[in-house]
Amino acid sequence: MKVFIAVLLLALPLWCAWAFYVAARSGRLTWWRALVYVLGFLVLLLGNPLANAYLLSPVDSFLQGALFEKARSAGLLGADEARVRAVLGKPWKTRQLESPFSVLLYAPCKVCMASYGAPFVVYLREGAVEGFRSGRGETLRVKRP
Repeated sequence: MKVFIAVLLLALPLWCAWAFYVAARSGRLTWWRALVYVLGFLVLLLGNPLANAYLLSPVDSFLQGALFEKARSAGLLGADEARVRAVLGKPWKTRQLESPFSVLLYAPCKVCMASYGAPFVVYLREGAVEGFRSGRGETLRVKRP
């Protein structure tokens, strides 16, 4: 059943594109009909969680890389939580892990996080930055002896 729904979700935007093509070939394409087909195509494509993973991946990857470089250039390793919030802004979510550990989750692309996604993670140990990891897999952490 899940496979059927996935195929259906991917086929609906293609159906709008095909209807647009057929109407244009037969000479029945009016401005109103073209607008309906194009808007239907865009809404069905961008509202589709399966397609969003592929369409928004380059945008999310770029934004994650920019956030990683911003954290690296600001020298956040070993900094306190207030400095992290000052540099990176308000986190998307905050999670308390085991006793001294917590994480701040940042989502540079909120639409990407709704359909798939791995957030930018800042690892804290007793309020100090222990490391951070981007959704692309880049990791930087405090070196321990």
